[in-house]
Amino acid sequence: MHEHHADGTVSVHVLKGVLRVRMSGQARDIDAGTILAIESSIAHDVEALEDSAFLLTMSWPNAETLDRLRKAE
Repeated sequence: MHEHHADGTVSVHVLKGVLRVRMSGQARDIDAGTILAIESSIAHDVEALEDSAFLLTMSWPNAETLDRLRKAE
């Protein structure tokens, strides 16, 4: 996935394979069994280094927080 961000906190739970996640100028390889949390509005990209599967969970912000985040853009 090309660089993007989410308005809520996300977690990436790698179920199979290895993913490379880049954020804040650093790359981190995460493998099966690892869970990575990414705070809201943090730009990141994800690359599968091999055949992979992951579970993505997103915590959606309430309306007040979402308005504040949109105004900050």
